[in-house]
Amino acid sequence: MKRFTKSPIERRYEQIANQLQILERNNKSRRTFKSDEAYEDWKEKQERKIRELNEETAILDNPSDYNELPLAIAAVELGVTLVEIIQFIREELIEPSFCGEYQAGYRITRDELGRMIEIGADELRRLANKTPEETFREAINFLEEDDIAGAERCLERLERHGYVDPYWMVCYTAIRFLRGEYEDVFLEVPIAMESSDRERDTNAMSAMQALKQAFEPIVPKDHLAAVIRERILAVADGKKLRPYEETYSRYQATEFPSKMNENQRRAMFFSTVVMQALDQHRFTKSLQRRRGFKDEIEPVEIERIIRNSIYTALEAEDGYDKSPSSKFFVDRFVDLLPRRWTPAEIITFLPQ
Repeated sequence: MKRFTKSPIERRYEQIANQLQILERNNKSRRTFKSDEAYEDWKEKQERKIRELNEETAILDNPSDYNELPLAIAAVELGVTLVEIIQFIREELIEPSFCGEYQAGYRITRDELGRMIEIGADELRRLANKTPEETFREAINFLEEDDIAGAERCLERLERHGYVDPYWMVCYTAIRFLRGEYEDVFLEVPIAMESSDRERDTNAMSAMQALKQAFEPIVPKDHLAAVIRERILAVADGKKLRPYEETYSRYQATEFPSKMNENQRRAMFFSTVVMQALDQHRFTKSLQRRRGFKDEIEPVEIERIIRNSIYTALEAEDGYDKSPSSKFFVDRFVDLLPRRWTPAEIITFLPQ
C-alpha cells in the first residue's frame, strides 16, 4: 500500500494542536510554587506559548497576509523537511526574524526566504552537513582574517559534532590565542604535545598537523604573540619542548668536529678558551693560598673570566686574517681541541 508523507505544514499543524493540548492540561495552581513571583513567571510563560502557537496558526491559515513566515511554510517553498530547515537554523545558515519558545515556530522574512531559494536546497544541505574537516578548514580561513566571531561559529559547529579531536581543541586554542590569552596557550599546548608519544600516537600526530594548519596563517599582533606562535609551530613540526634534559650527563656520545655545524665548532673553541682561563685563574689562586690569601673563586670572578674569555676569542676570530697575534691565538686553541667531543646543545627552547 502506498504511503503518503505529510507536508511540513501538515506536520506543524499537528504539532501545534498537540502542544496546545499539553498546555491546557498543564493547569497548575499557586500552591505548586514556592513564591508568588515564580507562579507569575510560569503563568506569563504559559500565556506566551499559547499566544505564539495561535499566532503561528493564523499565519499558516493565511500566509499571504504576512511578511514573516513560519518555518513550515519556508520548508515547503524550499522543498525540504521541517527537521532539515530547523537544522539550517541551528547551523546559522538561515537568520530567523522571530525566535520564540518553540524552535519549530521560528519565523523568517520573505526576503530571507528568497535568499535561501537562490542558494538552493541541495547547497543548504551540503553546508548543514559539513564534515568536521570541512568546518575546520573554514575556521582556518576565519583565523587568518582575525575573525574571532566566524571562528567561534565553526567551533560551535564542531561541538555539535561531539568535540571531534583534534579539530575542536585546536580551534579553541587558536581562538584563545587571537584573544590575547597568551599565557594559557604558552603553557598548555606545547607541553601537552611534547608529553605525548608522538611516534606512536596517531591522535597526537593528527593534532600536530591540525595545530600547524591553524597557526601558520595567523599574523602575530605583537612580539610576544610571535614568540608563542613560533614555539607552537616548532612543537607541531616535531621539535621537543625540552630536548636537552640530559645536557649535563657525562654519558653523552661524542662526534668529530666535521660532523658538527659551524656554531657547534665555534662553541668548542670558545669553551676551550674559557676553561684554560679558569684553570689559569685557579692556579693563581692556589699560589695566593700559599701566601695566606683566600683561594676560593667568587661567582663574580667566574662571570668576569667567562665574559673576558669569550670577548677575547671573538676579537681573535675577527682579526684572524689581519693580526699575527690573533692568528696565533686561534690556531693555538684549535690545536688544543680533541679529535672527538660531545656536540654543544641548546639549553633552552629555540625553534629553528
